Amino acid sequence: MPNTSPPPSATAPMDLTPSKAVPSSPPPPTHHQPPPPPPITYHQFPPPPPLHSPSFADDTTLIGLISNGDETAYRREVARLVSWCGHNNLQLNAQKTVEMIVDFRKVTAPLLPLALMDSPITIADSFRFLGTTITRDLKWEPTISSLIKKAQQRMFFLRKLRKLKLPPRMLAQFYTAIMESILTSSITVWFAGATVRDRLRPRRRLRSIRTKTSRYMNSFFPSAIRLLNTK
Repeated sequence: MPNTSPPPSATAPMDLTPSKAVPSSPPPPTHHQPPPPPPITYHQFPPPPPLHSPSFADDTTLIGLISNGDETAYRREVARLVSWCGHNNLQLNAQKTVEMIVDFRKVTAPLLPLALMDSPITIADSFRFLGTTITRDLKWEPTISSLIKKAQQRMFFLRKLRKLKLPPRMLAQFYTAIMESILTSSITVWFAGATVRDRLRPRRRLRSIRTKTSRYMNSFFPSAIRLLNTK
């Protein structure tokens, strides 16, 4: 499971798998109707501020703001999370856990390495979180390049559909569902922080795809054919 912890902004993700909770007063079993299975509950692990712990499925990321070089609260929260997972029979994968440090100061002090269950945690320059690449300098060029590459790979299917002479409306629907959804993936996260050059890259790809899908529809041939058919 991906794990991340940056010190001025620190992240340490963990695996949180669902644990079973037995109801306090289960209904008595009958011969005709078996007792219902115990419900599945997902335990939240709310850390105190200035720490934050977003979770998705079994991936957890611990984010902490370190001020004046004091990592006490951050490291205590990591130890608390490890202890909580151990008590709830949740296994943490230290090999898939990374730490990323975001620090924009000109002079940075070295930080002590973080360990998870006596295993050292790798310090990474970037990591993928829910399909979005986050870098230590908060640049979004890797994310945008990845999205454009995925959209270009799906151009093959659009060309095949066009060769099969599908209606332009169906081509537009295919583009919206398969390609535009990729180009706008997590756009609310990276668009505001992207450079002007990076913002224009998906737009250029968007325009070229739309041109290829609507070029025939906007050309002279459809109107000429309609004109001939009316005579």
